[in-house]
Amino acid sequence: MNRKSLIPVLIFFVLLAFYNSGSFAQETASGCRVLKKEISGNYQGECKNGLAEGNGMAKGEDIYIGSFRKGLPEGKGVCKYNDGSTYTGFWKKGLRDGEGELRYLVNNKDSVITGTWKADKYTGKPDKADDYKIINQTYIEYYSIKRSDQNKNLITISFERVMQKYIPKDLEFSFSTGYLTKDPLTLSVHDFICPANFNIHFTIRTTGGNRECNFDFKIMTPGKYTVLLINN
Repeated sequence: MNRKSLIPVLIFFVLLAFYNSGSFAQETASGCRVLKKEISGNYQGECKNGLAEGNGMAKGEDIYIGSFRKGLPEGKGVCKYNDGSTYTGFWKKGLRDGEGELRYLVNNKDSVITGTWKADKYTGKPDKADDYKIINQTYIEYYSIKRSDQNKNLITISFERVMQKYIPKDLEFSFSTGYLTKDPLTLSVHDFICPANFNIHFTIRTTGGNRECNFDFKIMTPGKYTVLLINN
């Protein structure tokens, strides 16, 4: 297993350590239920009306760490299955739904499936060549770029670390066209003209020292885009 293939596995165990240490998740009151049978049994995290809601960790046959809604995984999350495989990506109503990555072993060799899931079924890799191009990706552990067909050209960029939104303190951000607005947790570029270049640079601290993160991309097709960069 090479260094790159280890990243999602390391992310999972880092998050698991945070929960078990009590420094990231809070033990909920008894009676907070998880409705997905494979991960029900033991739950730590946020709760609403007796159901898992918000960020949490659920342990059963499988282990899930991520976002919940009404007792089911929904949003971003990582699931470690009892067969040793790991899925990192998006969920809806307890099922894999959206962009994701599944890692598993075949004959002791690491195998990866990336693409899109719908209602827990893999639907393949969407053809995004006409929408955007990734120019440079360094030390970005996971990214998502989604486009919706709208007349208004708008791109919003957000950052996440250990499942918390933030803006890197040393962030360097440049773009070729449009104008920028900011709020505490997102950057937005309005009225860009395609093709539009975007360059992102920031530093993260790890146990092995500082890492210089770069993410450079080009938007090829007009529309509304949301970009999410995740490091853990």
